[in-house]
Amino acid sequence: MTQNEVDYYSIIKDMWAKVGIDLTLKPLESGQWMNVIATVAYDEMITGIVPPPSTFPEAAAYTQTTWSNASLLDDPYINEVAAETALTAITDLDAAMKETRELMKYILPKAFVIPTPRYPTYTLWWPWLKNYSGETNVGWLAFNWPWWVWVDQDLKTSMGY
Repeated sequence: MTQNEVDYYSIIKDMWAKVGIDLTLKPLESGQWMNVIATVAYDEMITGIVPPPSTFPEAAAYTQTTWSNASLLDDPYINEVAAETALTAITDLDAAMKETRELMKYILPKAFVIPTPRYPTYTLWWPWLKNYSGETNVGWLAFNWPWWVWVDQDLKTSMGY
């Protein structure tokens, strides 16, 4: 967790303490936190920016040693099915999504990831940024929204920028 998330995760820590779970918080500076995630340099649990594993592309979040496998899973069944699903997706994405749905029936009851309530967020943008309405992701965590926007240079200039 980063320094600015301490209050939020302190609430989670307090809730878990009520059911006998002792949680140690170790706040990090943002750059250090990103390095820990990117290099998978943690032993147990980390707060993260992991996508939901409910569709085919995100199913990889439960395999391999990567930043997206935040739970550090190495389950032979998950590894096998995820690999088969990746092959299926090459020729039939709909079938791969169905395979992923079946895999979720195995994964979700095991609670490898502990979801928590999230605080409200907001996005601000200049009026000259067109074809944009505040979204950061659509459907899955791709970070590709900048591909679809454009800058109205005339409006920007008329506003003094």
